[in-house]
Amino acid sequence: MLKQTFLKIKDIYAYPCVTILYNTHRTKPDNRRDPITLKNLITEVENRLDSEFNFREITKLKASLKAVQEMIDHNYNLESMAIFVSNDVCEYVRLPISVEERTVIEHTFATRDLLRALHQSGNYYILTISQRHGRLYEAFNDEILEEIKEGKFPMENETLYLTKKEEIAVAKKVDDTIREFINRIDKEFNPIYNRNPLEVIIAGTERNFHFYQEIMDRKKVIAGWINQNRDDFKPHEIVKDAWPVMLHHIKEQQQSAISELEQAVSQQKFVTGISESWRAVNEGRGEKLFVEKTYFQPAILKDDVITFVDDAKETGVIDDIIDELIERQLQFGGQVVFLEDGSLSQYNRLALKLRY
Repeated sequence: MLKQTFLKIKDIYAYPCVTILYNTHRTKPDNRRDPITLKNLITEVENRLDSEFNFREITKLKASLKAVQEMIDHNYNLESMAIFVSNDVCEYVRLPISVEERTVIEHTFATRDLLRALHQSGNYYILTISQRHGRLYEAFNDEILEEIKEGKFPMENETLYLTKKEEIAVAKKVDDTIREFINRIDKEFNPIYNRNPLEVIIAGTERNFHFYQEIMDRKKVIAGWINQNRDDFKPHEIVKDAWPVMLHHIKEQQQSAISELEQAVSQQKFVTGISESWRAVNEGRGEKLFVEKTYFQPAILKDDVITFVDDAKETGVIDDIIDELIERQLQFGGQVVFLEDGSLSQYNRLALKLRY
């Protein structure tokens, strides 16, 4: 869902494009406040629109805002909500990350939090594999978001097992039978992974994990493995063991990214600062943009000159120039890496590794 929404809206250029972002709550009674928060943010958007457009220009957009407000069921909330509305678009998506609450009215939608959620290392799959079962979960940090019930998942081995004592006594035949079932699990997993390629924690015995490594599609990123057959485990028990493994992997990734940036610095193949990075990205020189998760900056962009401002609500102000920079970086085929706040303090929260 996240990727489909991102692909649908990322290249839209129209005015006004309205983005609403706010934090939500998973459980009662806290989630009863979420509709009130949304109502207040929509009122804020409508007031901004009324001050800039005549009634006829925004009638359809206002109707879409009302429609999306009515269609959201807050009983299924995650950590936050992103809403995208224009005269031709009316989309909303639940995000498994916290966001900075804000409304944005620009020529493009504010997609950085959607992109961050897509690349958020804390969002991952848990694939359980055994001789008898294959199950797939999507998790975020130490919580299960959902058990994926798509295609043949959850899978049960109804045919690929041995019953005759003489066959069971032959170790190779047993291994071949298990390999074949695990191969079928992987084949079912492939289209799900390709559509939303999150990193994967494998849950199962050491032998079955090695079998999976032998037969799996090599494009998948295996973040780690938790031992033991998990057929009789509840989802919350599985994720309790998986999250420490994933957390270790996240820390390794963060350190690897910082090391990559430090190497670029030593080679003098980097720039810092928003204006310098903007110029380099637009010259096609940006290889990888490193930015802290919650770094936002309102600005005025005129003739490719960036002027920083404090009030994002002023006419002609871009609500977040960092979002514009990220979008431009992606348009030129570059990469974006989000790092924890404080990781880039010596680079003023943003740095760009250059191609040349």
